[in-house]
Amino acid sequence: MMATNPAWRLSVRGWEGCFARWLNEPEPDAMLHAQTFLDMRPVQGDRELAERVHDQAVALVPGSQRFQAHLAKQAQRFEPPLGFFRDFVLEGPGEHTDALDLKAGGVTPIVQLARLFSLAAGSRALATGDRLRVAGETGALTPENAANLADAFEFINYVRLQHQVRQLAEAAPVDNYIRPATLSPFERRHLKEAFSIIRALQKAVAYRYRTDVT
Repeated sequence: MMATNPAWRLSVRGWEGCFARWLNEPEPDAMLHAQTFLDMRPVQGDRELAERVHDQAVALVPGSQRFQAHLAKQAQRFEPPLGFFRDFVLEGPGEHTDALDLKAGGVTPIVQLARLFSLAAGSRALATGDRLRVAGETGALTPENAANLADAFEFINYVRLQHQVRQLAEAAPVDNYIRPATLSPFERRHLKEAFSIIRALQKAVAYRYRTDVT
């Protein structure tokens, strides 16, 4: 989404019209645009104009069940790599054989869940940690579930960043794939717990928004 595209150089009224339309249209592109621009941050110019647009767009979300259901589906697209018996589900043959994708299986679903719960509560928060805190404070999530997701997010990112630091030290390409054999028993156990927390919240979201039948 580049400012060089004339489609994204709009007046306040133009942006307000876009959000009003996107949040009430079932088309995939409209939903994608709404999700993307609800994370907008001003970086140059009159910040009050961007904040005004963002405030009015966020205020529309609690009343849009269709858009919330779209966010719920997005939050379930990325499954944590954990099997039925709490074994890790590893990547198949290829460049990352026998590895876990910490971004797709851990970071991304938490980011999506936090976005859903925060926006459903009408919050303007943008950072994932802030969104989870707001979700717990407003009742969009129980305080316990909000805290558990925040802890899972922090731990997964810790393991991910430690892995990337080692890759940098070895002058290796940086990625999000880590082999469980390189982890300590403590790290393996807590990663499994983090993935279990994600899965439980994804199931709760599926039930709440009935995404299994829509």
